[in-house]
Amino acid sequence: MITMDFTTTAMARPDIVNRTYKSFSEHLKGIDLKKCRLFINIDPLPSDIDRKEVTQIAEKYFGEVYPNYPEKANFTAACNWVWSNAKEEYIFNLEDDWLLLKDVPMSHLLEYFNQHAKLMQVNLRAYDYVYTTLPLSPSVIHERYYKAVAGKLDIKINPEVQLRGENFGIKMPSPSLNISSKGKIITYPKEIILQDIGKNWMKKSGCKKPKVKKGKFISWVEKQPSIQTNTQTHLTEIADKYLCDKGSIKHGYTTIYEDYFKHMRNDAFKMLEIGFGKGASVNMWLEYFPNVTLYCVDIAKKLPEDKNNLKFISANQDSIEQMSKIFENDTSTFEIVLDDGSHKAEDQMCSFGYLFTHLSSGGLYIIEDLNCKRGPNAKFGIVEKKVIKILKEYNNTGIFDSKILTKEQIEYIKTHISEVKIYKNKIAFIRKK
Repeated sequence: MITMDFTTTAMARPDIVNRTYKSFSEHLKGIDLKKCRLFINIDPLPSDIDRKEVTQIAEKYFGEVYPNYPEKANFTAACNWVWSNAKEEYIFNLEDDWLLLKDVPMSHLLEYFNQHAKLMQVNLRAYDYVYTTLPLSPSVIHERYYKAVAGKLDIKINPEVQLRGENFGIKMPSPSLNISSKGKIITYPKEIILQDIGKNWMKKSGCKKPKVKKGKFISWVEKQPSIQTNTQTHLTEIADKYLCDKGSIKHGYTTIYEDYFKHMRNDAFKMLEIGFGKGASVNMWLEYFPNVTLYCVDIAKKLPEDKNNLKFISANQDSIEQMSKIFENDTSTFEIVLDDGSHKAEDQMCSFGYLFTHLSSGGLYIIEDLNCKRGPNAKFGIVEKKVIKILKEYNNTGIFDSKILTKEQIEYIKTHISEVKIYKNKIAFIRKK
């Protein structure tokens, strides 16, 4: 019985992975998957699915499963990881969204390598045409190919684009597939035996292909939460009841919040909101999150009395010394920090630089009203860039260019940010690693 290493680049879609592995376990003949090792990279998309569910599916079919759970989705990095860990002379590269429709004897695929000394890959036919370059669809790959490229692919460029032309000393095939002269790739058999099930899934999912050049496509992205206009969500109804401007009365943020928070509605956790106003937002959160412990910071000297699950702190968000009063009696971290305070860029950045260190791993730091024209705060002696510009520049370049934060604060932020998403050009959700 034949054994070899399998490699899979996957997303967090256990149903698709199960269909894929089931079809290959049934139709790949002469190989026992239970005696094979699987190296699987599972990217965090969709973000609301536990990736361990995919690992559990894989363990049903393979004898040994070695998963990788990266912080960010990156197709190229996934290829680097799975190929760097595989060890066998041959691997079966199996993307997570294909069905094998007919029986395929593994011995037939390996025989081609015995017949052609320079052969690098035998891929299973998915389309009417044959591949003129080495594809990443289901195929058997020789170590002289996958070991040569493992860990060397540029993670900023699509892997399939890189595997065309001359790379890493390997001369890739020309449009001619004359095995006797080129000897790099064979497509098996003459008829189509694969079905792509990923495209239909993607149409129905919350993911989409980003608008980038083909060579720059390295990951699907999640669609922005839909802004509902005709049907109000539960949170919107609560907001409107209290005349909170986060609801449909003004900003319409609650439809976005609902997408982020609905899964944790009944959880017990700590949340901090900067800005009290007339208390509409506080009342909304306390009703929506019945088990929350809510801290509210406001510049006002007189604030309501504390309750069991509601704490008030009188402090100016432009002062770390004053903000430190939040942690006088409880130094534990927050799951959510929401800045709806002065809306001045200097104040927003000062609070972020300090409070981001007090955010839990995986927590959300939210800044509202990024386009509000207020400020500057003369206290700092320097005008901060608009926070929305700082965050967009970070997303585009990886540079976090704040004028008022220290180098140490900036380094901590860059090291600990998982993702930044901006909606309606008005509100930012910053996820911590």
